[in-house]
Amino acid sequence: MQFSHPDLIALLDGSATVVTATPFLARVILRQYADRQSELGIATWQRPDVRSLQAWLRRCWRDARYRLGASVPALLSTTQEIHVWQSVIEKDIAHSEKPLLDLPATAATARTTAAIVTAWELPFHDACWEGHEDAQAFLRWSSQMMTQCARQQWLCEADLWSHVPRWLQEIRAASKSLVFVGFQEKTPARTRLAAALEKFGWNVRELHAMPASGEVEFQ
Repeated sequence: MQFSHPDLIALLDGSATVVTATPFLARVILRQYADRQSELGIATWQRPDVRSLQAWLRRCWRDARYRLGASVPALLSTTQEIHVWQSVIEKDIAHSEKPLLDLPATAATARTTAAIVTAWELPFHDACWEGHEDAQAFLRWSSQMMTQCARQQWLCEADLWSHVPRWLQEIRAASKSLVFVGFQEKTPARTRLAAALEKFGWNVRELHAMPASGEVEFQ
């Protein structure tokens, strides 16, 4: 399996940061680069900066936390985030006549939904939320979740979209070349992030796989 694009290897050689749609695609590109180096007889090389979107966003947080200190809120792990969602939901339904059968699964689903809402920048203050009981419950839980995170100075993974451009500017990141690879959809949050980085002088590109004989096409 390979990701086929004529510019990919040159970008990796040029120290670009490559952000992939999935962890699997990141591993494919890293193996592809290693195979190419071996074919050229190169015994050792610096690992290209290739990460999945989630891994890159969290790496940006770690760098900012290390360089900027306590001004950067603590980032919840996936497990911690689900636990906080669960505590919020549990408190909300404590006196409900319709108890949930699977609270952990509901908390995980709420976290996933919140990430989708953030990525697509869906407005919370919209009439479309008013027509369904579950949607109304999600709005309550989201509001309580945001209040609790603000009070405790916590960040959820979905919050990183709005913080990363400023952090990268403040820590003066060494590389200012960013390449998004293999994304099928361009969400508003990613578009906004790319525009913010370009405003700070970054070169942001997007690559889609080109079909080649015997290779897997990622689009």
